Amino acid sequence: MDDAAPLIIESDGTRRKGSTRHLTDEWLLEFPDKTLRYLRFDHSIRLQIGASLVGIESPFELLRNGATHRCDPDDPQSVVPLLKLWPDNLVTATVEPNATLTMSFTSGASISVAADPNREAWEVRGPGTFLVVCNMDPGSISVWE
Repeated sequence: MDDAAPLIIESDGTRRKGSTRHLTDEWLLEFPDKTLRYLRFDHSIRLQIGASLVGIESPFELLRNGATHRCDPDDPQSVVPLLKLWPDNLVTATVEPNATLTMSFTSGASISVAADPNREAWEVRGPGTFLVVCNMDPGSISVWE
């Protein structure tokens, strides 16, 4: 853990300290409810999975029916194949030591989001106040539990 802990200042002024982690092993993220409830598209991609929200702000790969699709939230046409993911259920979500988020679904589809040196590539919010953010520093994530 770094000395300079990441900090969230809530709207009421409450401060929540997190921790910065450099993973040495794959980390399995827990989703109590694995139902993909909806997808939302704007300058980012949002997947509501149970009470958790997965946000993707960087280009990513979608593997579906044996084809790999390169999707970019800034290019609406590139994310069209993602529409066919719904409805589905999450099987696993893991974070690799290089901070790549990989989500696998019951349909056999998977999404892989690599870290991005120019922005926070992905985040997982919830359930509750749980938050994990992929940092721009390669291989590091910030976690609030």
